[in-house]
Amino acid sequence: METFIERMGRVQGDPKLAREAYDLLWSGAKAELVERAQRASNVVGHKVEPEEMIVPSRFSLRFRPKGFSAKIQGKWARVTVTGETPQSELKEVYCVLEDDHWRVALQLPALERIRARPSEAE
Repeated sequence: METFIERMGRVQGDPKLAREAYDLLWSGAKAELVERAQRASNVVGHKVEPEEMIVPSRFSLRFRPKGFSAKIQGKWARVTVTGETPQSELKEVYCVLEDDHWRVALQLPALERIRARPSEAE
């Protein structure tokens, strides 16, 4: 978790650094970013990579992390991140063990369904 936060803080539009953060995501988030990248590619007319969908300006910390603890149950871990004032600066984040590595189980907002335009015949 610490590494993910550090990598996200460095992204700033650099594709290599974005890839390093992307690599720490679980398969569910990666699949969502792949779908977003495909949609973006269709709009802009050239291939957009999934890691390019990581927008640094959308990533901000509510507090500066000071401590991390994890409770592991099977292939899932609940990571508690605390700040300077643990009573008010507290966030739980889930991670999952995939391919022998812990990945951040980032939940992205649901994508809107692509709607077809009504045909002219209708």
